[in-house]
Amino acid sequence: MFRRLVNWLRDTSSGPSNTVGELLHNEEGAIFVEYLTLTLMVSVTCAMATLTLGEQLLRLYRFQQIIVTVPIP
Repeated sequence: MFRRLVNWLRDTSSGPSNTVGELLHNEEGAIFVEYLTLTLMVSVTCAMATLTLGEQLLRLYRFQQIIVTVPIP
């Protein structure tokens, strides 16, 4: 059993040996990068909208809260 583990480690320790030509045509991870870019763009847009509208929305919320709690019969 120990010999199998040593052989496995020896086989996997060298790692993939990609040449520059293989790396230029390698498309693994391209979808991940696209999703990551899209997520970052949406996050930045939402953060900018929150910063821009946040204070105004908070004022509107507090005004509506006062209107609702005013004891007018």
